[in-house]
Amino acid sequence: VGCSKPSSEIFQVFLQRLTDLYPDLRAEDCAYVDDKEANVSAAAALGFRAVQFDARRNTIEELEASLRAVGLVFEDSAG
Repeated sequence: VGCSKPSSEIFQVFLQRLTDLYPDLRAEDCAYVDDKEANVSAAAALGFRAVQFDARRNTIEELEASLRAVGLVFEDSAG
């Protein structure tokens, strides 16, 4: 696409392609997870619900907590 992370342009291209399919979609409807702070910051600056997560250092429970903190809710799989 001629651009790459952490350039905000890559996130704009991604969002444009999604809105071509889903016209009512907005950046804040999208979650973005990455292990690099620069990439997370670039996505968040455009309105994405962005979370930094490094599977080598963080647990799935920490990821879920971070996603909840940006407004994403998970159903309890136990019941």
